[in-house]
Amino acid sequence: MKSLLKKNIYIRKDGHYNFPVILSFPHSGRNYNKEYCESLNIDLIDLRKSEDAFVDCLFKDIIKKKYKYIFADFPRTFVDLNRRRNEINRSDLTSFPETFETTETQLALCGFGVIHTKSNSGKDIYKGKISWNDYNKRVSSFYDPWYASLYAMIEESREKFSEIILVDCHSMPSKDIDENNTNQYDFVIGDLNGKTCSSEIKSFLKSYFKNSEYKIAFNTPFSGQNILREFASTSEGINGIQLEINKKLYMNENTIMMNDDTKKLEHFLSKFIKDLGNYLLGLNNFINVAE
Repeated sequence: MKSLLKKNIYIRKDGHYNFPVILSFPHSGRNYNKEYCESLNIDLIDLRKSEDAFVDCLFKDIIKKKYKYIFADFPRTFVDLNRRRNEINRSDLTSFPETFETTETQLALCGFGVIHTKSNSGKDIYKGKISWNDYNKRVSSFYDPWYASLYAMIEESREKFSEIILVDCHSMPSKDIDENNTNQYDFVIGDLNGKTCSSEIKSFLKSYFKNSEYKIAFNTPFSGQNILREFASTSEGINGIQLEINKKLYMNENTIMMNDDTKKLEHFLSKFIKDLGNYLLGLNNFINVAE
């Protein structure tokens, strides 16, 4: 995976820290290099259906204005940043040290751990099992640097503000995996069922989306995963939400292509992030006066 190792994480560190919002794009990477593709057992389009495809593109106006964000260029199936570091099924590895402890969650057991072994359609991604060296190289060269970088960004923001928010940006399919049930929501906001976002900010979010034309749900069916679990701490003023965007709003899910006109959605998301940040600025000012 040498070519991927050269260019695996895009991080804007020169963004202005006078805004208490950090955007995270852990699943929108689309750098499928030749070596990785040669190891696959399935069609690339089938694999790409696991992506939160082009979500970063929907926030391009915010990114251009140098708001803080972190974007992983590598595919989600290569390393899934929204999992625990050791969240993997032991049976997916050819060998491992006796001291290696895994977190075998239901997702990992189904092939959707920190390294995916199954596609969304249930097919085997690889021709064989993953070697211990490959697993170790991926988590140490991709997973660990990304987590360290996001930790640093949060610490920099916390030096400036009492309350910040991490918006972990994802997309969701318009239909369930069996394609029998249509996803009726345009957005789903997750906060680990009330654990990672203050009640004040959550009230703002509910009111904001209620007054929009979009249909929203909280924590159903997606409440968040390891990024919120690892980084958010409301007691320390670090709020976190997982924002799921319905793919039907901006792309063709079969061809993995963006729609021709996504301006309306882009404008809404840009305004949402600005308004959310301005609300946080007001909240910080209130806290500072109270202190």
